[in-house]
Amino acid sequence: MTLKNRKTLGKLLAWVSCGFVVAATVLWLTPEEGPVDVAAEPELALPVTVLPVTPGPWTSQVQANGVTQALWQTDFGATVAGRLAESHPGLPGTFVSQGEALIAIAPQNYQADVDAQMARLANAQLNLARIKNEQTAAKSLGRVKTAFGRMEPQVQAAKAELRAAESALTVAKTQLAETRITAPFDAVILARQVTPGQWVTPGAPLFRLAASHALEITVPLTQYQWQQLGNLALGNKAKVATQIGQHYSAKVRYLSPVLDSSTRQRSVVLQVDQPFHQKVPLLPDEFVTVTFSGTTLANVVQLPTGTITDGRFVWVLESGRLVKTPVDILNRGNTEVVARFVQQTTTSQSKGEVRQVVRYPLNSMIAGQRAQSVDLGAAQAALDVANEGVKP
Repeated sequence: MTLKNRKTLGKLLAWVSCGFVVAATVLWLTPEEGPVDVAAEPELALPVTVLPVTPGPWTSQVQANGVTQALWQTDFGATVAGRLAESHPGLPGTFVSQGEALIAIAPQNYQADVDAQMARLANAQLNLARIKNEQTAAKSLGRVKTAFGRMEPQVQAAKAELRAAESALTVAKTQLAETRITAPFDAVILARQVTPGQWVTPGAPLFRLAASHALEITVPLTQYQWQQLGNLALGNKAKVATQIGQHYSAKVRYLSPVLDSSTRQRSVVLQVDQPFHQKVPLLPDEFVTVTFSGTTLANVVQLPTGTITDGRFVWVLESGRLVKTPVDILNRGNTEVVARFVQQTTTSQSKGEVRQVVRYPLNSMIAGQRAQSVDLGAAQAALDVANEGVKP
């Protein structure tokens, strides 16, 4: 090896040795680090305010408007003509009993007609008896060969005359009886159109009556309201309220079998008993509000409107986690909704135990997210105390 090569190798070894020394120095000067903790950070719980609610049975209420109507409203007048002899003194609003006289027409002419028809009937009976006697005498001779000779046509004519006389007498007696008009049922007088001594013509209305024991209310319902009511049956109860705040009890009288031609709605007709004998009478042609009790549903709660998310969900806190739960909205008001949980997630909830509904849901909430219930009132009180402590 030449001298030049030996110098080059010495320089290289020197540089390598310096590198080792520098590396050793750096390692000696660097502080020893401990083991790295790779454990995950604990999950933070979202503070939420919850509203404890207990699902239970709920009966739907259906409200609709209706109009009261007089029951059996009828205009009564005379069926015969004549001078008015008597009339009931009652004014509109007066009650009359069944069979009580309303008007009486002077009966003299009709009594005379009855007497005349009775005389005609007596003559017809006498004529028939005479012809039959003659017929018997003719037959006894034994030489009668024809029907006319046996007086058969004469007998038939006499019998026809007798029947006509009997019918005429019946009509005369009916007209005599109709000179007195009586109330056909217990009624209240709605209108009176008679004056003493007036001449009465057949068909002219004199009194307008309506049944006093009951009054009808016609209530049109939409298809949705019919579905809420379920199986509405005769005799079902309903509550009636007037515009001045008076309340009455009613029952279903019948269900209309047809739809209204203009509204395409089906009506239910209610009956209010003794409407005119109430402390504040319920009168015909009043606008009223009717409240029906519908079907009873289980697992129903009342919630503030702000708890509803996406139209049909609520957030429920279960075992420290948020659960987005679907609900059916049964009734929606200005500040509250009546909702029914669509499904149950635990056995305890199916028994109607308390459910923790989030009072103020956030758009950022995620199903399964950890959450913790906080007392909004207590938190506000603590904040107020803290603020008092930092005042100068």
